[in-house]
Amino acid sequence: MAEPIADSGNAAKVAASERLFSVGNLKWLIGTLSLPVVLLLLSTAFQQSANERSRKEIAAANERASADNRARLYTELLQKREDADAGVRRDVFNKLVDKYMVQSDLDSRLVMLELLALNFHESLTLSPLFWQLDRHIARGGGDERVALRGHLDRIAQGVKDRQFALLAPEDFSKAYVVDLSQVPNMAIPGKGCVGIDRLTGAAQAPQAMDAWASYSDLDAQGASVLHRRQFRIEVDCHDPLHRRLFVIVTDVASSRVWKFWVDPYDFPLANFTLVSRDERFALLLDLYDDGNGYSKLRLAHFPASRGGAKDKPHIADVMARLALPDPSLTTPGAGPVETPASAPSAPASAQTR
Repeated sequence: MAEPIADSGNAAKVAASERLFSVGNLKWLIGTLSLPVVLLLLSTAFQQSANERSRKEIAAANERASADNRARLYTELLQKREDADAGVRRDVFNKLVDKYMVQSDLDSRLVMLELLALNFHESLTLSPLFWQLDRHIARGGGDERVALRGHLDRIAQGVKDRQFALLAPEDFSKAYVVDLSQVPNMAIPGKGCVGIDRLTGAAQAPQAMDAWASYSDLDAQGASVLHRRQFRIEVDCHDPLHRRLFVIVTDVASSRVWKFWVDPYDFPLANFTLVSRDERFALLLDLYDDGNGYSKLRLAHFPASRGGAKDKPHIADVMARLALPDPSLTTPGAGPVETPASAPSAPASAQTR
């Protein structure tokens, strides 16, 4: 009689188990537990994402702080070096000028001038010192006059080469030879270069040369742009006494004309001519050899940004540039606006003397 009771108990347990794990109960269990599980997973993922984002932000902040510290250290080192260099240059300049002023010996003054030219040619207008020494050599050089003038010309040529290489490296080696036998000698003391017709009795065309000059810079988008102009150089006459040429320079594109004297002691950082707001040119006399009947000229065409301290922009130009729109904010795909070489420009300026 006990066995039927045990079987009925087992059946009851099986039935209860089946009711417990029924499809309905499983659906209820999954529906009840899914929301907490999903919320737990989302919370965990969000926390991990927040931790990763925080870690990246901390790393980026540390990198920026490190970069700022490096930049600050680099700036401080540069500033200290510039201050030390400026102090040394100031002391050297004062001593050189003091010694130059009291020296009466031409050879010693040439040495002082060479030291000034080597150390301060970018910040000083040295032409007056060269002209003064040239006059002193012409008056009192004696038997050493040729050697002293050769030394003076060598110093001047070194200054011109360094400045020319800085301003116009693209045209550094281009030279234009002038045949002095084809150029009238019309320089009269106290009167300069007088009219051709008055001295020769007939019209005589000046010796002319066409010179192409160029330089490269970057546009607003950072692309390299080549600027090229054609100049016509006419040598109107020459002055053997002062070893100089009177030249007429014409910008072929705009037909603008400049007339001026050029001598061996004109330096491009100080003796330049304005072509436009952004462009300059300088004409250098590298050689004047009246004995052999020829001279050599070089033409530098360069942007105003290379002109250094001698070529400071006008306040009005600076304000106008600040008012221009930012090229990075212009319509995508629109290229930079190019200004033709013949566009109207700022008024011409004669060379600085």
